[in-house]
Amino acid sequence: MKNFIALVTLLSTSFAFAGNLNLTFVNMGGRTGNIKIAVFDNATDFSNQSSGKPVMTKSIPIKAGQNSGSILISLPNGDYAVSAFLDQNNNGKLDTKLGIPSERFGFSNNPVIKFGAPTYGECEIKVEGNLDHKVFFKKLL
Repeated sequence: MKNFIALVTLLSTSFAFAGNLNLTFVNMGGRTGNIKIAVFDNATDFSNQSSGKPVMTKSIPIKAGQNSGSILISLPNGDYAVSAFLDQNNNGKLDTKLGIPSERFGFSNNPVIKFGAPTYGECEIKVEGNLDHKVFFKKLL
């Protein structure tokens, strides 16, 4: 009986700290490809996305003429930053010309893009329970 009570307590505790992040990506420009999504839980990995380790990666196929996509991600409650891009040629990376992204991209909190990528703090969102969040894609070139 003690083991049963311990198991129920453990399971109910783990579910109490779970959240659902419902991400909607808009402004695909009617292009086809795959939205590549990376979710980070710290500034170090977010700042070094080429070598950093996201807590989760996902991909959503987008068909020609489709201007949005969405995905539901289950995460422990906490702070996260999301980066995403529309991989139009399916090479698995954000293509650039002279260092400027040539594919559509977006971040959680939709920060203003100045010179370079935004910081983790600018993109940080708090997941507690269920959160609906819209990411607006940008096109620089």
